[in-house]
Amino acid sequence: MIKKIFKKKKIILGIETSFDDTSCSILKGNKILSNLIYSHKLHTKYNGVVPNLAYKEHLKNIFNIVKNSIKKSNVNIKNIDGIAFTKGPGLIGSLIIGENFAKSLSMCLKKPLFGINHIHAHIFSHFFYKKNKKYPKFPFLCFSISGGHTKIIKVKNFFNLKVIGDTLDDTLGNLFDKLSIFLGFNYPKGPLILENLCKKGINKYKFPYPKVKKLNFSFSGLKTYFYNFIKKKKKNI
Repeated sequence: MIKKIFKKKKIILGIETSFDDTSCSILKGNKILSNLIYSHKLHTKYNGVVPNLAYKEHLKNIFNIVKNSIKKSNVNIKNIDGIAFTKGPGLIGSLIIGENFAKSLSMCLKKPLFGINHIHAHIFSHFFYKKNKKYPKFPFLCFSISGGHTKIIKVKNFFNLKVIGDTLDDTLGNLFDKLSIFLGFNYPKGPLILENLCKKGINKYKFPYPKVKKLNFSFSGLKTYFYNFIKKKKKNI
């Protein structure tokens, strides 16, 4: 099924501006020809993303990111078959920059335009080409923990997706951000915790499990417990 879908090998230019990274990729079928990302480091001093600054950074960098991504892909811009952009969810100002740039490019090149849900894009990134890679078989479950989104999604096919578990309060990303501030970690906190500190730690402490219905999540109780846990530990030092 996957081979049939990507058999025509259409060339798509994709623009991503949902949050604090300006990104552009060129794909031929499901093969990535280029993927450039510019991370907005100025948010570090604010210990989190400032929406008003994020959209200004996108506006400042999007032209060069797209131009260099096309150059790196070795694709003639006239041979691009379509333009895709992140329609949502995300920061409204950041999304507008990406959408307007994509629309302008689409009109200039007279190519079709596609607005993409970025959570769906995360899910279907599992179908990018890689030698000897085994692709998921439909239907399958996806656990999405993208920044401000924590969901369990049942994926029947490329066009039929259903959320069967969601957070009732904070997302996992929100939890990391809030607890990291309490611990004095700098932004961005996710990579620091998950890709560095977690690998050095051990499963030493037990925390409570939330009691919620079905497949939903709740992190507010865990956050409160953690605050009290750290305060107690500091007093004993």
